[in-house]
Amino acid sequence: MCLREAAPSQEKQRSQWMSGVLILLVITLGLASRHYGQHWSYGLNNHPGDVLWALMIFYVWSFIKPAATTVFLAKVSLLTCFLVEFSQLLETPLLNAIRLTVWGRLVLGSSFSWTDMAAYTIGVTVGVLLDRWRLAR
Repeated sequence: MCLREAAPSQEKQRSQWMSGVLILLVITLGLASRHYGQHWSYGLNNHPGDVLWALMIFYVWSFIKPAATTVFLAKVSLLTCFLVEFSQLLETPLLNAIRLTVWGRLVLGSSFSWTDMAAYTIGVTVGVLLDRWRLAR
């Protein structure tokens, strides 16, 4: 598989409006996954929410950079997800205070986990597949 690709053509460029709608949809699904998470089968824990969080990050980047290649979006999305996850190893009074809030916990997380990295990779991969499908139509 070739890692280089051309930027989307003008007629196939991502719509910021559609990216915005997808961001809101994924946020809604992610919050629902946290709220109804007790119904997941044993072992899934918060991973569906983590997958959706990474997918949301992919769509945020596609909103910010609609002309970017899918490969660029994948790389910057994974980098963002991994940096936020590794930031959980930092404990400062300010970061801990932010993480005690609902929004701080949703955005920054609360504890480092290697399994979250796998969930983020799956979420970004889903974003790549959906983006390529969307651009190919």
